[in-house]
Amino acid sequence: MWAIVINPVSGGGKGATLGREVAGYFAKHGLDYTVITATSALKLKENLANFLDLPEGKNCQGVIAVGGDGLAHLVIQLVAPRKIPFSVIPAGTGNDLVRAIGWSLDSITKQLDFVTTQEPSEIDLGLVDGEWFGAVLSSGFDSTVNERANKMRWPKGPAKYNVAIALELPTFSPSHFTIELDDRTIETEAML
Repeated sequence: MWAIVINPVSGGGKGATLGREVAGYFAKHGLDYTVITATSALKLKENLANFLDLPEGKNCQGVIAVGGDGLAHLVIQLVAPRKIPFSVIPAGTGNDLVRAIGWSLDSITKQLDFVTTQEPSEIDLGLVDGEWFGAVLSSGFDSTVNERANKMRWPKGPAKYNVAIALELPTFSPSHFTIELDDRTIETEAML
């Protein structure tokens, strides 16, 4: 059994469109699957957790997340501790995790062919304050700017990040970081 987790609003509705394509792929290839979706991140996480706790969820072969980096982050929180393989079908605006792993942003069929027929391989994940992340961890100035930009109603689009930078830079001071790696610990003050 596979879980296809769909963020229908990702990429301005691209998630819903690609989600139907992914479900069609699984149906066409006779692969057992269940679709998990919701219109809020909280409900989507709850729905996936509930499925993974069911008997069929305990035998989940893998989770296919159809959405962007936000959905990937949500799914990682549930699959990493359970050691369930996952893949992300890019339907967001940035798709940083998909890019970092090296999947095509265009050919979901090739990706699904690979994911459903090959043994999964491990990727490095990080853990910060009990939360898993893959590819990019925004911390410090870039995170503060992003948080401010997400709260802004004006301007629209990428320009809001420039405005957020201009508002944050004069008052920002470096943060203290403790980074624990496999072989050492680094303590430093840094902007990001």
